[in-house]
Amino acid sequence: MKSALVYLLMTRLKAQLKELVRKPARIVYLVLVVALFAVALLGGGGDGGAARDARELPALAGAFYGLMFVILVGAGFKNGASMFTLADVNLIFPAPIRARAALYYGLFRQFGASLLLGLFLLFQYGWLHSLYGVGVGVLILIVALYGVSVFLAQVVAMAAYSLTSMSPRRRALAEGLIYGVLGAFLVAVLARAALAPGGMSLSSLVDAADSPLFRLMPVAGWTAAMLRGAMTGDFIMLAAYAALTAAFLIAVVVLIA
Repeated sequence: MKSALVYLLMTRLKAQLKELVRKPARIVYLVLVVALFAVALLGGGGDGGAARDARELPALAGAFYGLMFVILVGAGFKNGASMFTLADVNLIFPAPIRARAALYYGLFRQFGASLLLGLFLLFQYGWLHSLYGVGVGVLILIVALYGVSVFLAQVVAMAAYSLTSMSPRRRALAEGLIYGVLGAFLVAVLARAALAPGGMSLSSLVDAADSPLFRLMPVAGWTAAMLRGAMTGDFIMLAAYAALTAAFLIAVVVLIA
């Protein structure tokens, strides 16, 4: 069963490569994208010194990831989230393949699609490098974390829809739980910034976002902590929050399965 899904993945990859060869316009498009990325890298050169507080970047990235997570999960409560195409329905569903194996196949493909969605962030290298002194490695991590946050949102949306679509009361309870937990963390972080000496300011917000309180916030805080760990060389922090994110994903997948 697993070999059948591996064969299907490899066949899809070969078909996409053949399609790329048959249509030179796509090769031109790919070369153009690579050239634009190279220009962005060269244009972002310099001494690499951070012009602003480097702690701002994980806070901004975490807030962005968290916003995307909330938007996608909110849409999932209404419409669900599908990781299968019509071809998958025709090929995989009637085949003698275990439902869980088909689910994991869909998750694997969806994760790849989620990573592709973050490629636009590669072109932000210039100002990120000049303002925060980030290198290419950190930029790739920013793209990867965007893909992870989108993938988590899609998986949670699928779980939420499948478990609550038949019961308005259950859906309201799930929405209240998800938004309540995230909202409580947000209020706590803002309150910490407001109660700091000098009151609410950019500096106090950055201090609050660079605290264990914000790092415990699901998705937004976890991704910010991973980015902060990579930027400071704190690989224990990076590994710990990566493990926490992986455990959360596994728990949701098990719930769906």
